Amino acid sequence: MKLTRCSNGHFYDAEKYSSCPHCAGSGDSGTVPFSPGSPAAPGPQGGNDDVTGSFIPPQNMPPVKPGGFDYSAGNNNVTMPADIPSAPDDDGKTVGFFSWTAADQREGQTGAVSEQQMRRETVNPVVGWLVCIEGSNYGKAFNLYTGKNFIGRDQSMDVCLAGDTTISRMRHAIIVYEPKQRIFFAQPGDSHELFYCNDDVVLSSVKLHDRDVITIGKTVLKFVPFCDFSFGWGAGES
Repeated sequence: MKLTRCSNGHFYDAEKYSSCPHCAGSGDSGTVPFSPGSPAAPGPQGGNDDVTGSFIPPQNMPPVKPGGFDYSAGNNNVTMPADIPSAPDDDGKTVGFFSWTAADQREGQTGAVSEQQMRRETVNPVVGWLVCIEGSNYGKAFNLYTGKNFIGRDQSMDVCLAGDTTISRMRHAIIVYEPKQRIFFAQPGDSHELFYCNDDVVLSSVKLHDRDVITIGKTVLKFVPFCDFSFGWGAGES
């Protein structure tokens, strides 16, 4: 086949026709197979802006992209523009956030807070411990924090003494740390059951001292303070 373009822009087979069948009014369609790289193809290898033809896609053509053509739907006759817009670039896309660190503040930003102050605002510091010296939790230490520390068998308790069924599940006893005076108290909880401090029953608030012994059910705990008159978290710590 010898593909020829007439002066009116029609393409026809010069081996079959001596002149353009479209211009001569022939009833033949004059449709020619279209393949990339042919004179009728758009782009740098062909000079035609818009071509109507029977499109034959090359082998291993990638899947159709948005705005392109569906090669699998049987649309053999398509009109292809000479220039297909390229995909938009990445301008304007949202970028991932980065975490703020204390080092960022130390770079000299106005109003920077100290790393020590950041720790105070994000960490609940330990103020003391209860150490089990007898019972099912023997050898374990339980952290105490500022405010009320509830003691019971339930996992939601601040001091969970699981395994001792003689202890109430919820709020059998309370250990309180008061940060202004830096002192500890033992208080009864919501339970009907009793507990003891140094073998004395606790019926109201009792001030605790270093190494006091607290007995709850069959569990014996030794109180060990961390904060006291010489040290406390927050303002005025030393």
